[in-house]
Amino acid sequence: MKARESDRHRYRRQVDERREAGLCVRCGKRDAAKDAGLCEGCAGKKRAADRRRYAKARASGALYGGKSAKAKRRSSRKRSKRRYHARLAAGLCAKCGRRAHAEGRTVCDPCRDARSAGERRIREERRSAGCCGKCGKPSGGASRCKTCAASQSYDPEKKKHLARRRYWKRRARHLCTDCGAWAGAAARCPECARRSYLRSSEHRGMPVFAPRYTVVDPDTLEEHGTCGNLEEVAMCLAFAGLSRDEVEVLADEPEAARFAAWE
Repeated sequence: MKARESDRHRYRRQVDERREAGLCVRCGKRDAAKDAGLCEGCAGKKRAADRRRYAKARASGALYGGKSAKAKRRSSRKRSKRRYHARLAAGLCAKCGRRAHAEGRTVCDPCRDARSAGERRIREERRSAGCCGKCGKPSGGASRCKTCAASQSYDPEKKKHLARRRYWKRRARHLCTDCGAWAGAAARCPECARRSYLRSSEHRGMPVFAPRYTVVDPDTLEEHGTCGNLEEVAMCLAFAGLSRDEVEVLADEPEAARFAAWE
């Protein structure tokens, strides 16, 4: 085990030295191609060997050219995560990387519309075929199969427990509690913190509460009661034997709330 670890350390050191010198990391004799670690000769040999290996694995029904599917998927997830955060840091759409993402979102509007349209098309095709709109398995004409319908009924306490555990696990590693990116001493990364601020009441303004109405006699300034809605105002007037023209109905809703508040 020690000898194998020593060989790996020596190989990594050799690769780093050749890469810093601009040489091919495999042969170390020729200059590496632009934006690559191999020279043209070694790269061609590697491509030919990969084609042969993938063809042989495809003929036998193996995935990923016969390599470990678990390792390949783990590597793919790491690359996708790095690409995701790099695009967001540059202000680009996390999906296409060509356009700026929409305000408060991680993708641009065209990518969001295309994804929504694709999901709707898939659901409609599955339902028209009598299958589950979520997984595509036969559902007997229902919109969901029994498995997907059962998975929708979750335990709220279990969900809260998992969310708390994920929150403190990420905080202990100084990661963003929303997306898992590096956040340092903060709870969220700058992108998630800005998105959370844009959704908060501090950004949108004061919330709109239901107004209360007071029935006042304009001649004597006598108050006939405070009501929670217009139906209660009508009942108050009927009980007092007054008409709407004989009284004034005052609402405690400020005029500025209509422009500065959000619903």
